[in-house]
Amino acid sequence: MPRPRPAAPRPDTRHDGTPARWSSPGGSVVLRPGARPRLEVTGEVDAALVGPEVIAAVAAAAPAGADVDLSRVTFLDARGLRLVLAALDGAGTGGPGGRVLGAVPHAVRTVADAVEVPLAPGATDA
Repeated sequence: MPRPRPAAPRPDTRHDGTPARWSSPGGSVVLRPGARPRLEVTGEVDAALVGPEVIAAVAAAAPAGADVDLSRVTFLDARGLRLVLAALDGAGTGGPGGRVLGAVPHAVRTVADAVEVPLAPGATDA
C-alpha cells in the first residue's frame, strides 16, 4: 500500500521566509525562499518523495528559477529529475533560470546524461 504523502505547502502562504520542506524515509527536499530561492535535495529523490504537488509548489515559489544543491543526492529517478528541471526553470517565465550548485553526484549525472540533460555546476536553463 502506498505511503500517504504530506500535503505540499502552498507557496503563497510562505511569505514569512520559512523554508518549505518535504521528506520521505529515504530523502528530503527543502526550498529556501528569497530573492534567489535555493532548493536543497538529499538522499533518494524519487516518486516516494516527489509528487506532482511538490513539483508545482517549487515551480510556483521560484518563478524565475532556483539554485539547486544536488551534492547530497544518492539516488535520482525520472520524477526527481523533473523536480530539478522545474526548480532550474521555475514557471518558465523566461527569467534568468537557476544554477546547479556544488558537485553533481554520479547517481544524478547518470540519469541526466541518459536523457541528454546537461547538469554541470553553474548550469542555467537546464
